[in-house]
Amino acid sequence: VLISVGAVRRQLLNPDFEDDIFSNSFIGKIPSNWTGSQLFLVRNIDTAWGGGLAPKGDKYVALQGFVSIKQIITLPSYHTANITFYARTRPGFDANAVTVSFNDVSLRIELTSSFERYEFIIPPNVVDVTSSLYFINTYWKCVGDCTIELDNVHITYKRRVTVVTRTRDILKGIVSTFKRAIKSTNRDL
Repeated sequence: VLISVGAVRRQLLNPDFEDDIFSNSFIGKIPSNWTGSQLFLVRNIDTAWGGGLAPKGDKYVALQGFVSIKQIITLPSYHTANITFYARTRPGFDANAVTVSFNDVSLRIELTSSFERYEFIIPPNVVDVTSSLYFINTYWKCVGDCTIELDNVHITYKRRVTVVTRTRDILKGIVSTFKRAIKSTNRDL
């Protein structure tokens, strides 16, 4: 029997890419607390990157070409981790995909040109104390500009407690309850 114990939200550092300050509409820069290359921070006022509002705050990150963005996070082991994020392909260009990788588990997601919320659930046997979270721009059907855009990345984890009960003990309890119910019914008649 598995019992879920309350979820705890673990804040990534700079999850919505708002920590960096710049005055232009975009800047070629790796966001604070993340690693990667060929990344751009984009503000809502920019139209060259497709415009539109970031799902949270004023900025989002754009991954142009076959590149990735990564953050190392510390989580308690033996927990289920839920990763949520918003992503889209650059509006006005070919469809594209993002591969989300958490330690040894990966999932490729085909994106649309609108920011949509995605959730990636990681089983307890994959979560290590020190875990790596990657977002990889995955060329899919893309021919022209192959940019993907990300925002509002969060991790929530739940502890799973395993309760082991022997089948014989469960059956004894059911039989005992059933016998009490019959005795009670016979007395009432």
